[in-house]
Amino acid sequence: MIDQSDSVESYNISDPNNQRFQAINGFYKTLNGEGEVIFSAYARNGKLKDDTLTILNNDFSSEWDEETAKKMLDLTHTTGGTSCMYDAIYKMINYMAARPGSNKSLVVLARNKDDGKSAHTLDEVIQLAKDKNIKINLIWMIKNYLNVNFDALRKLPSKTGGFLVYNGYVYQLSTVFLGLKKILRNEYKFYRFRATLLIDSPDYFADAFRDGIKIYYYSFSSYYIWNYVPFYLEKPN
Repeated sequence: MIDQSDSVESYNISDPNNQRFQAINGFYKTLNGEGEVIFSAYARNGKLKDDTLTILNNDFSSEWDEETAKKMLDLTHTTGGTSCMYDAIYKMINYMAARPGSNKSLVVLARNKDDGKSAHTLDEVIQLAKDKNIKINLIWMIKNYLNVNFDALRKLPSKTGGFLVYNGYVYQLSTVFLGLKKILRNEYKFYRFRATLLIDSPDYFADAFRDGIKIYYYSFSSYYIWNYVPFYLEKPN
């Protein structure tokens, strides 16, 4: 599922060269029968053929198809409207559930948070995913954390058995989508670290500290690299 909304954040500014298509098409071209996919796009009151959710290829496909790839490329010209994330995911879950197959997983490339006009709530979406045994995986592409609903960010993947990937820059999408098959098969290696935040304030949970941190590390003893990691502070129960 590809978020086609352009409010609050817009592809026209952050992705003028349509690198998102290159990333998704790279995943599609290397599928080679190792899974089956249905592509769709969503937005409310935008430029898509079908409001809320547009299906690009009607049934699961295991091989690259030129016509489907052209439809994805054409999405470049149909950005607009707001994000109907909850309604679109709800529809897509039912659409997938009605088709044969097992071990189904829904991957959402999300640009903006739900616009608050969806008929379905976050909890209803999660419950439907559980009932249909479909994992929800989120690939967030955001610049400003204020444009994200942290409740959805945490709950959609964690409560349905899915994963979450954060992208601060569009060029990172190629790495994510070229490795998507391995991520879906749980063949990727992840590193876990624990950090202690020393904040000179009695209010450790103020909004000022709900942004993110930069991690600096060395790679192969010669490259000094940094990456940005978003986080959310929660008060313990």
